[in-house]
Amino acid sequence: MNAHDTAEVVRAYHDAWTRKDYTRARALLSGTFAVEVPVNDYPTAESFAAALESFGSMVSSAELLAAMSDGNEAMLL
Repeated sequence: MNAHDTAEVVRAYHDAWTRKDYTRARALLSGTFAVEVPVNDYPTAESFAAALESFGSMVSSAELLAAMSDGNEAMLL
């Protein structure tokens, strides 16, 4: 995947979850997706998607401040 593709996928993911299209957001996650952060861990894309839907249902809006990508890495702020 090149940087342009990575940026497109990350932006599409953000757009999907902020529209509450959790099925689309989940479809954009890699099959090997895993997250480990200080307060939780999500060892699978499915576990993360479930948490995202729970969190997303409480969100009334999200403002995208910046988007960056380089190679196969990307970040949205």
